[in-house]
Amino acid sequence: MSPTDNLTVPIQNLGYIGVYSKDPQDWRFYGTEIMGAMVMEEGETVFVKIDDRSHRIAVHPGEEGGVAYLGFEVQGPLELEQAADVLRRDGVPFERIEGAGAEERKVAALLRLIDPNGVSVEIYYGQHRDYTFLSSKGVSRFVTQEQGLGHAVILTQDIDKTVDFYLRTFGFKISDIAQRDGNQMYFLRCGPREHTIAFIKPAAGTDVRLHHFMVEVGNIDDVGKAYDRIYENKIPLTLTLGRHANDSMISFYASTPGGFLMEYGCQGVPMTPTDAATTMTVGDIWGHRFVGDVEGPA
Repeated sequence: MSPTDNLTVPIQNLGYIGVYSKDPQDWRFYGTEIMGAMVMEEGETVFVKIDDRSHRIAVHPGEEGGVAYLGFEVQGPLELEQAADVLRRDGVPFERIEGAGAEERKVAALLRLIDPNGVSVEIYYGQHRDYTFLSSKGVSRFVTQEQGLGHAVILTQDIDKTVDFYLRTFGFKISDIAQRDGNQMYFLRCGPREHTIAFIKPAAGTDVRLHHFMVEVGNIDDVGKAYDRIYENKIPLTLTLGRHANDSMISFYASTPGGFLMEYGCQGVPMTPTDAATTMTVGDIWGHRFVGDVEGPA
């Protein structure tokens, strides 16, 4: 038996995401005035900062908004080597990036690969940290630490192959499975957050794309005040305030300048490593009514 036979990539969380947006400058307003985050620029890239790490969201210019890459954090250099061993075992091509390339991502080193869904994935350690964060809108805190950025939800047609990769190679666990309105859904976790990444196979065919990312804040007042800012700034709201059944998150969904959605919520319930996978029969406890592209009141 090979020493790597029972190993998986020791991912801790979704540490950052890179997204495309037609005009990254739009995120200066969205990040500060809507999310209540801090925003910085380097060249054409806008970085959204929600804690004392260098950033959690990097916005790059692109004609079509969507996911540029997913950044998964491991503990340190030995764990990055374990990740490389597992990728070699499973025949997954990757490149190791250090020096200037890693500095561009504001990490010590990273491995870059393409997942079966065709999405660029980065496994990294040593993200830059400046120990400074001050919300532009008085948000009490963003819930990150060992839970990372939050979660990302990807629409895909090849869901079986993609989920199998994240289970067998990356060591994720299934939190929930759901079939609703013809959509097939898997919610996966790698730590205490109820789901770190989820994949949806829609009933109607669609290209691979980012459906939404989620950030969690400290309390319901943080969510309510952001909900007000959505209306005050006439940001298109997609799902009204509600509470999910699986992670108990109280949240709303709104459009972003990249064309995908942001879920903004609080009170997510963590899971333990031994919690079993379940099949969801109810999506929401209350709320989360679909409103389409309805803008706030004039």
